[in-house]
Amino acid sequence: MTSRLPTLLLLACFFTSTLRGAHAADPKAAAKKEAQKQFDLGRKYQDLGKFDEAVAEYQRAYDLVPAPPMLFNIGQAYRLKGDARKALEFYEKFLGVQPNGAGTSEARKHIKTVRQQIAVEDANAARAKAEAEAEAARRAAAAEVEAARKREAEAARREAEARRTAEVNAESRKKLQAEEEVRIKRLAAEMEAAARKKREQDEADRKRRLAEAEEAGGGVRVAGSVLMFTGLVVAALGAIPLSLAMKENSKLQRFNQGMGQWTDDLQKTYDRRQNDQKLALQLAVGGGISFVLGIVIYRVGIGIQSGAVEDASKAPATTLLPAVGPNFAGLDLRRSF
Repeated sequence: MTSRLPTLLLLACFFTSTLRGAHAADPKAAAKKEAQKQFDLGRKYQDLGKFDEAVAEYQRAYDLVPAPPMLFNIGQAYRLKGDARKALEFYEKFLGVQPNGAGTSEARKHIKTVRQQIAVEDANAARAKAEAEAEAARRAAAAEVEAARKREAEAARREAEARRTAEVNAESRKKLQAEEEVRIKRLAAEMEAAARKKREQDEADRKRRLAEAEEAGGGVRVAGSVLMFTGLVVAALGAIPLSLAMKENSKLQRFNQGMGQWTDDLQKTYDRRQNDQKLALQLAVGGGISFVLGIVIYRVGIGIQSGAVEDASKAPATTLLPAVGPNFAGLDLRRSF
């Protein structure tokens, strides 16, 4: 308060002297009176420590009456507020309009003080800025380290996940491959059994066809055999009348040798011999014809049988063979002619 007193008294004397010398109706006197009121109010605010309000009132008073000491007082309010830069500004303005006189030495002293204060503030601000920048750099570096750590952790996690996925996939493929191999083997065994069954069935069909072929023409062969047998029997029966004819011929030979006369009995014997020879010839010829016809018919039956056997042998045979590969299994259908 004592440091401000000379200036405040100076301002009070300034307003008092100007008011005494002015006429009551003078507009300048009214402005000075109003300025006095603003000054007094500013001083009260300053005494109360309300420096922003004090500056505002001082500024209004200066606007009404631009007295240089008011600039000094504004500088004082700013200095007491702690705003060294604004205080320096108004101290320098004060000295700019009033370089000599009351308050100038104090203004210069305050200028030196606030400049030192500004230098300290600038140094503190620079140090704080440097510290802030260093802290920001440290935090940025820490953040980068943390980000790098997180990236490494994420990369490691992804790598581990990819490795686990690959292992799971490999295990799944291995399991599927094993199951597929079992399935293919089982299918191959089933197809082998089906092919074996088919071969057995084909073989049975072939034997059946051959058996049927063997029976083909059987009736014809039987008929031929019957005819041949009948021919032999008939030819054999022809031996009976032939033997009778030979006996009767012996009786007739005795007559031919002059050993008796031709009688009715000889005539009957001669007739019987002729009939027996004729019958023997007929039986022999008939039996021979029957035998030859039987041979022909039998040969026809043999030809029918041979043709059927040949046709049965030529019948196509279907064969099923299992076909198994790494990724497939099936049956191979083959036909032989």
